[in-house]
Amino acid sequence: MQRSGTGARLIIVCGLPGSGKTILAKLLESRLRAVRFSPDDWMDALSLDIYDEERRGKIEALQWKFGQELLALGLHLGKDRAGYLAARSPSPGRCR
Repeated sequence: MQRSGTGARLIIVCGLPGSGKTILAKLLESRLRAVRFSPDDWMDALSLDIYDEERRGKIEALQWKFGQELLALGLHLGKDRAGYLAARSPSPGRCR
């Protein structure tokens, strides 16, 4: 996988439930030394019901706001449909 050292990049991972989006997000987090945002993790940390769609929407909106700020800083951002985000500083070279 080739990494680009120019500009910010948004990566979106989509799939059906159980298709491996979270596994891929965690793999990218590890390989790219990224930060991963997960609505489920945030809701669990705040002792919120993960099936509360109104609160989930607010958390996802907040995560997207942070994501836009990361993109504006030139960081790469990955997002899957479930809301996981990963960001890292761009640098040339290859993923290991």
